[in-house]
Amino acid sequence: MKNKIITVLLITAFLPLFPAWVYGGSEHGLNSFISPRVMIEKQALQNLLSGSDQVKFSEERIQERIFQEELTANQPLAIARRLIDGFPSKAAHIVLHEIPDDEKWKVLKKMPASHIALMLNTLEYAEAGRILQQMKPLKAGLVLKAMASGDNVFQKLLLAFQSLLLKTPGPRQIVHATIEEAEFFRCGGLADILKNLPRETAEQGDIPSVFMPLWAGIDKENLNYVGFFMVPMESSEGYREERIDLFYTEIGDLVKYRIYFVENHTYFDVDKEGVFSGRMMERFIVFDKAVVEAVRYLDMRPDIIHCHEWHTGLIPAYLKAFYQERGIEQFRNTISVYSSHNPTLDFKGPENSFYMTGLDKSLFRFDGLEINNQWSFSKAGLMFSNISNTVSRSMAEDAWTQDFIGTIRNDFKGTYKYLAEQGRWFGIINGGNEHFRAEINTGIAANFDVNHLDVRIKNKIALQKNLGLEVNVDKPVVAIIGRLTEQKGYDLLLPIIMDILERGGQFVSLGEAGRTDPSGQHLHNEFKKLIHMIDTDSRYEQYRNQISMNFVFSRIFADGTNLEALICSGADIVILPSKFEPCGLVQMNTAGCGGVSVVHKIQGLADTVKPYNRKTGTGMGFLFNSHSADAARHALFEAMDIFRNDRATWRQIQENNMNADFSWDPVFWEYRNLIYSLARPSVPVLVLGLSKLSQGRQELWQGKTVVLLSLQAI
Repeated sequence: MKNKIITVLLITAFLPLFPAWVYGGSEHGLNSFISPRVMIEKQALQNLLSGSDQVKFSEERIQERIFQEELTANQPLAIARRLIDGFPSKAAHIVLHEIPDDEKWKVLKKMPASHIALMLNTLEYAEAGRILQQMKPLKAGLVLKAMASGDNVFQKLLLAFQSLLLKTPGPRQIVHATIEEAEFFRCGGLADILKNLPRETAEQGDIPSVFMPLWAGIDKENLNYVGFFMVPMESSEGYREERIDLFYTEIGDLVKYRIYFVENHTYFDVDKEGVFSGRMMERFIVFDKAVVEAVRYLDMRPDIIHCHEWHTGLIPAYLKAFYQERGIEQFRNTISVYSSHNPTLDFKGPENSFYMTGLDKSLFRFDGLEINNQWSFSKAGLMFSNISNTVSRSMAEDAWTQDFIGTIRNDFKGTYKYLAEQGRWFGIINGGNEHFRAEINTGIAANFDVNHLDVRIKNKIALQKNLGLEVNVDKPVVAIIGRLTEQKGYDLLLPIIMDILERGGQFVSLGEAGRTDPSGQHLHNEFKKLIHMIDTDSRYEQYRNQISMNFVFSRIFADGTNLEALICSGADIVILPSKFEPCGLVQMNTAGCGGVSVVHKIQGLADTVKPYNRKTGTGMGFLFNSHSADAARHALFEAMDIFRNDRATWRQIQENNMNADFSWDPVFWEYRNLIYSLARPSVPVLVLGLSKLSQGRQELWQGKTVVLLSLQAI
């Protein structure tokens, strides 16, 4: 420790004498903003030294000082980690006594209930009660239930808060079914949602698990093997049974939860491009059967099975027809939730293939799986789930009021209307990818926050350098991120790109066309022609280092930065001219990095990007109503003009974006209050006089449901 202190002193004393590369590379300059983690620890040690003549401090004192710096930097995740690391009493004292109430609640509202409980268990019951009274009732109840293992405070608080406790749901076991999760396999934006939503539910006290295929490319060396079972499959080749091998690993930031992988070499041993090709219909029939059978094999008794996107649409039908209607006790209280993350996506099979599902042919009807004389994965999910949702309020409304979504005929308009009238159809906006926030993003050149927006320019320079663009901070960089397809509005950009370059801007794109998407392949060819023209025609020579189109899904540079993160944190304007957009993540990720969005005023984009208002100084971006090149051009040029001519206004818009809350905490509460509230928790944690609570919790993590105490009021 003494050596560590001396090192900090030496660095502090001689920092001005070091060459630029010591700060992280010559392009960063002498005022490079150090990452929050490094800056917090450095500042903590400096503050500790400046206030004392001592040269040696205890580890506890140093950790306490670092914790105080984390509070100052408003880093709730870091604070919660400190609680896990055995620092609850000091944390409680600092959080609850040494910072003002307005700042205190900014921190507490984002912290998981289990970690607030750790702090409150260190207090006297009167003081803990005062804190609880200032919380929202539902969160206060969850905190109290998380305190159930305490010997002192909980018991004294019980009587005062008994009414609240009896009205507060206990933790729910939630099984998520998906084909992708960001840490292991990605096809699109769904992967980010399945990383964030289960994580948030775990940190708030529920017990999630995720089930997905073991696709080719997922390394199973570090996975834990569980066992195998068989699922039936009937096809044109006849009846057979497919072997499913089951693996798992534990993931999560603050609270660990399990992700299970179902392996089948016949159908799942494909890469990203193979997922939606070949024997796709059979692939997802087998997967949907495998998920429910895996849950049964593990002897789990989930309160909720949450099915994500059409690929999982048959699961609610299987759950009801094969298990619940046959009286399988394991699923007696299980409800199913179906989330249509993009209501225009589906797979429909001809009537003569319906037998492959294994479902009774009587379900091939209008209030079953039938749609336009075909059967549908989406229709199964919508009709057989207890409740369903999409990913923005505007999208949910459009689904049952519009004949077309974009240019795609809305075959399910009547179905959505039927569900909406029954109170079974909702819209819940997604959260953004919190790891993309500029303060903590590890894929960018320089971290920054809303108070250090000037540092953002370092990411713009890194973006320009890595892409071979002219390094010029005064040129507005316009970017687009997303699949290269007409749905994302790339067709509007073809006639606009030259206008951007002629007005002194630069253009960057990141996105590839799917091999099976004709519109995407056509656009890919048209953009390649445009690039070829600029590269070979002497009339456009001045634009050759002003445009970079990257026809890939992702790109990592030699300096460790990645292109998507650099665009969000370095491009001045991100344009999203989508024909339709159920929610969209790019505009939220961009906002958290101080970028400004120009978007088509449609569905999720309209719900998340508030138009800039010159009179009030509010708003986050620029919206255009008509899906046309002219409308997009007008909104884009307005943004470019403000960037060039009114930097004070531009900075205000950037600050508005960075101050917007796209965290997953409010998303979780919407799911809990609107969707998950249908499930009756099978595992109440409110236990009176039960000494083996911790043992019961451990069994829960192992996939077993243990009813610790039957309370009818919960």
